[in-house]
Amino acid sequence: QTCTVDDTATKVTEGPFKCLQCPTVDNSQTAPTEDLRSCLPCFVDSSSSNTTLGFSEDTNDCLCPAGYALSERSDSGDLLNAKICVKCSDGLLGASQSEPSSTYVCGPCDDPERMERDTDTGECVCKTGQTDGSNYVEQGGSCIAVTDYNSVNTRFPVSSAKSITFRDLIDGRETMFENSPFGETLGVDSAGDNMKEVLALTDTTRTESPTVSSSTMEWLYIRCSADCLNGNATACQCVSNLCVLMLYEDTSTVCRFLTNYLYEGRETINYASLGSGFGVEGMPWLL
Repeated sequence: QTCTVDDTATKVTEGPFKCLQCPTVDNSQTAPTEDLRSCLPCFVDSSSSNTTLGFSEDTNDCLCPAGYALSERSDSGDLLNAKICVKCSDGLLGASQSEPSSTYVCGPCDDPERMERDTDTGECVCKTGQTDGSNYVEQGGSCIAVTDYNSVNTRFPVSSAKSITFRDLIDGRETMFENSPFGETLGVDSAGDNMKEVLALTDTTRTESPTVSSSTMEWLYIRCSADCLNGNATACQCVSNLCVLMLYEDTSTVCRFLTNYLYEGRETINYASLGSGFGVEGMPWLL
């Protein structure tokens, strides 16, 4: 069992199944270490710049003044005798710059070129309002340039890409069905001439084609498309797989992005000698 701060204010782990209460030492409550394996007192000395504000029942940890972060280990990684507070440089604190906190985070975001810390929360957010015009927008857990976002979204908007309509599998498109990448069975084992009837819904079985908003498409579409335009092969594979997810529906936004944008002006290459069929110049094999 791993003890969590939510269990009780100051518990630490002892062995696989037991949690222990951090003790009170010299009338002061000790606090669990960040890994919840030990207890340390809060260093309090008003004459020192590393002093904490003592133990906080609100955070169940030692509290630091605004602009400071907790530290409990030395440069060599060993635990200190007590938790201290260290001054955090502007833009690096993982908490509000104006309020006391119990954060241990004092460092840059994972992608400092495109991300910065919010001064109110300390969370990493995409950079905006840059004087040089290098602004970014969050897409799929990553920050992409606004110019890249617009290059995709203007012609092939995410609003239509994420809108998925479930209709009859063939729905009057028998020719496309017969020549689809799946073949005529589409994974349905049915013999005889009634295959299309098996896959087509009749007016007696449904009244409308339901349309839903796809979280998967909303999360991945713009991010993968923009990164693909910048030469990221993995992102290009991602776009291809999103088209596969749409069952190669040629009218879907993501598949149109492939054929009408990524393929545009590129030569079709025959990979028959490699046993891989056809491909597109400069594109990953899956495309």
